[in-house]
Amino acid sequence: MRDKQLVVVSEEVFWVKQDWSDFGENLPTAVKVAGKNNKQVGQYVLIVIPPLIDIVNEIWEAAKRSKVVNFNSFEKRAKALPI
Repeated sequence: MRDKQLVVVSEEVFWVKQDWSDFGENLPTAVKVAGKNNKQVGQYVLIVIPPLIDIVNEIWEAAKRSKVVNFNSFEKRAKALPI
């Protein structure tokens, strides 16, 4: 299990099978492995990956609101800027 990636969303668990070597050709796949009612276990699910800029903007907003992150330090070290 050490090289497996499990993602928990609400009360469901998914096993994400990643192969980034040909990301443009094949997206990662996910299989539902557990859920509250154990319905659709073993079924492949569609992974919707949002545009990268949306993720960058969310990270910046979370850093601004955070009471833990030193925003000035974050801003200096950031590799991508929000739009």
